[in-house]
Amino acid sequence: MKTSAVVLALALAGCAALSDRREELLTDTQIAGLHRGASRAEVRELLGAPSSVETLPLEREVWTYKADRDGVWREDVLVQFSSEGVVREILLLNQAALRGGF
Repeated sequence: MKTSAVVLALALAGCAALSDRREELLTDTQIAGLHRGASRAEVRELLGAPSSVETLPLEREVWTYKADRDGVWREDVLVQFSSEGVVREILLLNQAALRGGF
């Protein structure tokens, strides 16, 4: 009985996490506001906290966000910052295309 309660609690927590994550998906309007040369602070104000941050050689960072397409996560938005802390490159990765879909 205790095991069932624990499994149910974990399942509900997982659903809540998915619900929270869905609310954090970027919109087209937010993506359109991105531009090369923007500072980290400007990007954080526009998009909020990234879902992940990776550090690259030469003191560069890549912030990853999830983008909303018709209410469903379809793209990753990667924002690469230079060593000076400004946007160097913006990439949109379509998940379906990467998997051979449409």
